[in-house]
Amino acid sequence: MIAIVIPFYQNRSGLLRDAVASILVQQSSLPWHLFIVDDASPHDPLADLAPLTGALAGRWTLIRKPNGGPSSARNAALDRLGPAHDIVAFLDSDDSWDSGHLARIETAFAAGADFYFGNCRRYDDRQSRFERFCVPAEAREVIDPAQRLYWFDGDLFDALLRGSPAATSAIAYRFSRAAHLRFRTDLHYCEDIFFWMQIAAITRRIAFSPVNGVFCGKGVNISEGAWGSLNRVKQVASQSRYHQLVHGGFSLSRNQRDWNSQALKGLDVDFWKASLAAAVRGEYRCLPLAGAYLRRRPAALGRMPLALGRLVREKLTGSERPGSR
Repeated sequence: MIAIVIPFYQNRSGLLRDAVASILVQQSSLPWHLFIVDDASPHDPLADLAPLTGALAGRWTLIRKPNGGPSSARNAALDRLGPAHDIVAFLDSDDSWDSGHLARIETAFAAGADFYFGNCRRYDDRQSRFERFCVPAEAREVIDPAQRLYWFDGDLFDALLRGSPAATSAIAYRFSRAAHLRFRTDLHYCEDIFFWMQIAAITRRIAFSPVNGVFCGKGVNISEGAWGSLNRVKQVASQSRYHQLVHGGFSLSRNQRDWNSQALKGLDVDFWKASLAAAVRGEYRCLPLAGAYLRRRPAALGRMPLALGRLVREKLTGSERPGSR
């Protein structure tokens, strides 16, 4: 059986209904059970699910918990799983699957996969994720040509480190291989990538499909932070924390360690730029964040002059905008 996990925190109606409706039309014989985790959402999930409760009868569980973010919400569902749940797939509440998504997962795991990732496209992106991260299917060993399923023969851990080709709503993994793993609740950005990296470090049989099987919509998106806002400062701080945890939590090659160190230095500059921009706008709540950042990365203080210089230059040239990973 496949466990489908949806963490829910939204303030708009209809999003969860569309996500769940996309599960109900799946062309797969694989039995599934849906776990919806209400993370103290301002919009009650039952309002969206009312038209679907008949079709969902006996196939879903609603878990309610205090607000703790997507990591703790997903963990709450993982804590409920047992031996009957062989595969776990994730679907964010503002995303939806195409009708063949579970069928591709079913075929991949029947062939012996322990991890699967598919292609997807965001609502605001003309390119698919695979196009942006240059994930080719040519010359790969074929699992099923009709479903465009392939074995991934590259280094998934390295690919995740440098810019993840795998999005949460397009991923499934064999639960028994990583039943002890949980999402880190101290990360608010890249927490999902860190989790996939943990699985990739212990998994070798990886399947993928370039079929664009997931549409990623817009709901409550923590990855968006207006330039000069407190959220932007928090976002960059969390990105840096992610790279610090990668640095100390995995056995990296010299090349990977050098790459990660350079990413951290760049984020030091981005953090000071974001903090200075927030302070100029009177958002002084960024000051405690700056103190916490320095306690973790004292060397970051030496990059403040560079950040100030870039901020002034961008202000003068009108090129001021938030960066993105």
